Amino acid sequence: FKEVRDCVLETGKLPLSGVVDLAPLFARAEPEGAYLLPEDLVVVKGNLEATVALKALITPAFERAYQRTAEKINSLSEVSFPLSEIERTIDERGDIRDSASAELRRIRKEIRAGRERARSIIEAVSTDKKTKEILQDDIITVRDDSYVLCIKASAHTAFDGIIHGRSISAQTYFIEPLELVELNNRVAILKKEERAEEIEILKALTSVVKSHKDGILSDQGIAAGLDELQAKALFGKETGAVIPVMKREGEIGLYGARHPLLVL
Repeated sequence: FKEVRDCVLETGKLPLSGVVDLAPLFARAEPEGAYLLPEDLVVVKGNLEATVALKALITPAFERAYQRTAEKINSLSEVSFPLSEIERTIDERGDIRDSASAELRRIRKEIRAGRERARSIIEAVSTDKKTKEILQDDIITVRDDSYVLCIKASAHTAFDGIIHGRSISAQTYFIEPLELVELNNRVAILKKEERAEEIEILKALTSVVKSHKDGILSDQGIAAGLDELQAKALFGKETGAVIPVMKREGEIGLYGARHPLLVL
């Protein structure tokens, strides 16, 4: 404890803020076919980054000053590969990167091209003189992942397209122009392909993380132990506490002793 206290007081807090209990995540990923979600992998990444940050503390001077603490940190496992795989696959927002696989990049590129084409078509339809006369609102909106126009209820039968619903007031119908149906259907199929590819990517990444499970959970235990000692050190600093001098013989003297909870 004294080593960690001295380390915290002299060099600042240990980099442990990203460490959480990963046992529930590993348990959820245990069944055949199960996989971790992007947000789960971001949590795993936090633990791995803490391991890397702790290892970065080790210098000859650190090892001389805090020998037992350095021994604990040196016992941490090697996590560079699973960390780099998560960083390669999941971005800072927790989204799967386009570059996670060549297939995902191709699918998403086609989806973007399809949506841009759909946007151009519906903008052309909405500016047509006959269409403008029956528009309830010139805002292009999205319903069921398809671009639709806001058509006046009184004229909705005169507009060729697929009805995706109507407003609460029933004054407006949301209609997908016929010119867009085939294109939107293609985009819908691509979205399903995208989801299937994302799942395959997450399964592969989950497999990488699970292959390092023992080391990651062992590291978590070491980090938790250091965090407990650091918490005591910070609490002692906040309350003005000191480490008592322990003797095997003689009287016990408590000078200026206070109950730590009453100090707060």
